[in-house]
Amino acid sequence: KMEDDSVPPVDVQFHYAVARICEEEGEAQNMTVSKQAVLALAETTQRYAEMLGMDLELFCRHAGRKTISVEDIKLCARKNDDLVGHLEEMEKELKAEAEVRAAANPKKPAKRPKTAKAARAEKGGDEEERD
Repeated sequence: KMEDDSVPPVDVQFHYAVARICEEEGEAQNMTVSKQAVLALAETTQRYAEMLGMDLELFCRHAGRKTISVEDIKLCARKNDDLVGHLEEMEKELKAEAEVRAAANPKKPAKRPKTAKAARAEKGGDEEERD
């Protein structure tokens, strides 16, 4: 039972997305995909994604990290040269976009936190020194 009726469960959303992709690709190729094929593809893809997620977590932990990186994804894809090539190209594009954003929004140097004495002096002098 769904707790929030406005958002379908992830598996329903995933199956819907797979069905849309099958429909769009079928139209582009002048083919149709049966409902049974869409269901089988959605279930297989979802299970593969779950297994991929477990592998990514293991690679990440093995490297002593808590954040999954592109390198972990490339390790999972290492047996598929086309996929590795695609990931490497995507990584280059993401780095280039990040560099453009960084150049457009240069970071200001971080300010050092003021000491209590410096803050008092800025407000009109150190209270203790006025006595």
